Amino acid sequence: MLCKIIAKNGDYNVFNGFDYDVLLPQSMHITHDLRDHVVIWSGSSQTLDENIPVILSVLNQSGRIMSVTNSCQTFFQHQAFSSRLHQHYNDLNKFFSRLDDFDQLMTQRDDLQHQLMAFQAQLYQCFKQGSIIHVYDCDVVNADMATPPVDLNQTFSYQKFTLFSSALLSAYLYYPTHQIAITPLHSHHTRRCLISTYRLYEWSISAPLKCA
Repeated sequence: MLCKIIAKNGDYNVFNGFDYDVLLPQSMHITHDLRDHVVIWSGSSQTLDENIPVILSVLNQSGRIMSVTNSCQTFFQHQAFSSRLHQHYNDLNKFFSRLDDFDQLMTQRDDLQHQLMAFQAQLYQCFKQGSIIHVYDCDVVNADMATPPVDLNQTFSYQKFTLFSSALLSAYLYYPTHQIAITPLHSHHTRRCLISTYRLYEWSISAPLKCA
């Protein structure tokens, strides 16, 4: 059984003044205090160190606040997949379909962790790609977003796919397009989220979303 491993206010002194969490690879964590934040995904902490100036520019970004478009394509619209990966996806989808809401999900965390890790491990076997899965208690998750720096969507982009979606429960798959992905500073319609990491670190750095 995997352990939740969270490091709070660790060695990154450059982030003094910001609250941040680090979730290690092969971990699962549940938060009930989701705040305005920037999220970073990478397979190496060294990659984070090399891009600290970019991360700080995103955290301090102010300007036009955009409403977020929450739609994204479902995972198996993306490309052809192996039969084994497709089976893991179907099993995961059936598991979510049996649940009424996030509260019921919390009563089956061990089963969920098994399902998520099996799917993410098979995804890695097929594509050598680490991944992150977020599960929320609603289907419209993101609220607003600060205008990102011009190169963020190119150099630090990521892929996002819907794994499951209902009014009271939704799950999304993320992975970096390149070595590291950095989201714009954004807010949410919910405070609750379950996170599963596989072969990737996730850093969450909180900062208030504000206009210039």
